[in-house]
Amino acid sequence: MSDIQIIGARDRIQRAWLFRHIAEVRRAGVPVVLLVPEQYTLQAERDLMAVLNLPGLLDLDVVSPGRLRDLIREKAGSSGRPTLDEAGRAMAIHRALQDCDSQLTYYRQLGSLYGAVSRVDQTLASLREEGMSPEDLEGAAGSARGAARKARYHELSLVWRSYDELLAGRFDDPAASWRDLCARLPAGGLWRGADLCVYGFDTLRPDLRELILAAAPVCASIHVLLTMTSVSDPAGRIFQVQRDSAEALADALEERGHACVIDYPEPGSPRPGDALDFLSCRLFSEGNSVFPEDPSPAVTLFAASHPTAEARAVVSTLLRWLFSEKITFNVFFKNYLL
Repeated sequence: MSDIQIIGARDRIQRAWLFRHIAEVRRAGVPVVLLVPEQYTLQAERDLMAVLNLPGLLDLDVVSPGRLRDLIREKAGSSGRPTLDEAGRAMAIHRALQDCDSQLTYYRQLGSLYGAVSRVDQTLASLREEGMSPEDLEGAAGSARGAARKARYHELSLVWRSYDELLAGRFDDPAASWRDLCARLPAGGLWRGADLCVYGFDTLRPDLRELILAAAPVCASIHVLLTMTSVSDPAGRIFQVQRDSAEALADALEERGHACVIDYPEPGSPRPGDALDFLSCRLFSEGNSVFPEDPSPAVTLFAASHPTAEARAVVSTLLRWLFSEKITFNVFFKNYLL
C-alpha cells in the first residue's frame, strides 16, 4: 500500500520541497517518477539536472499525461476502439439529438443551430469532469427548482444516454479512453515500487484523480504538490477550488483503502526587507498589512483602466529605469523577467 501525501503550499515552497524530496529518494535508491503537465516536461528535466547537479536522468523519469498514454499502450495495449475526435463527437451528439427529438422540448431541433452541438459537447465534458453521470443528472432534475431547469436537466440526461449508447462497444470518447488506459497501468508494470511525484497542475481534475487512483496500488509512495494554502491562511479563501479537489482525491483514495494525508508546510515569515516576499504572502489577504521597512516602496501596484494604459505604464517605467538610473536592458531583463 502506497504512502500518499498531498502537499499544499505556494509555488516557491513546494518547488524547494520537491527537489529536496527527490534528492533524498534518489540517495535511498528508490526510482523516481515526476508527472508534470505537457508544457513543463522539458523545463522540468532541465530544472532537475541543474538543481540536483546531474549529468543525466537515468534514474529519474519525467512524464506528461500524453507521454503516459503512449507508454501504457506500448506496455499494456489498449481497448482497440478508435477514439473520437472533436468532429466525431459532434456527429455522435447530432445523431443523439435526432434520436431523442420526439422526447425533447428545450433541446428539440437544437442540432440545426450553429454552434449548438459544440455547446452540448462542452457541457457533457464539464459534467464528466465533475464526476457526474446521466443518472446523476436525472437525479438533479428531480430536485431542481423551476420547470424550465427540470426540463433542461432531464432532456440533457436523455441526450447523454443516447450518446453513450451510440458509442458503446464501438468507439471511445477521450474520457472513456483515458479511464481504460488508467485501468491498464498496473498490468503494464509501470511505476511499480517507484516514488511518484505529481507537480505543476493547477488543480486535481477527475482525469488526474483517476490516474493517481490507478497508481496507488503499484507505487511505493505518492506525493502530490498543489499550489494552495490552508483555510486558516490569510489568503486561504482564494484556494478553495484546489482544496476541494485535494479533499476529493483523499476521499476517493480512502474509499479504496489507501490512507492519504494533506499537509501544509510551514511557510515561515517573509524575509526581512523583502518587499516582494511580503507582497506574495499577503496580496490576497482580507486584512490590512503595511510593509514596515523601506519608506520608498520597492513594489508598486498599478491598476490600469484598459490594456493600452497598462502598456503605456510599462513603457514609461522602462524608460525611467533606463535613463534615470542608467540600468541597461540586459540587466533589466535578467533581474526582473527571468
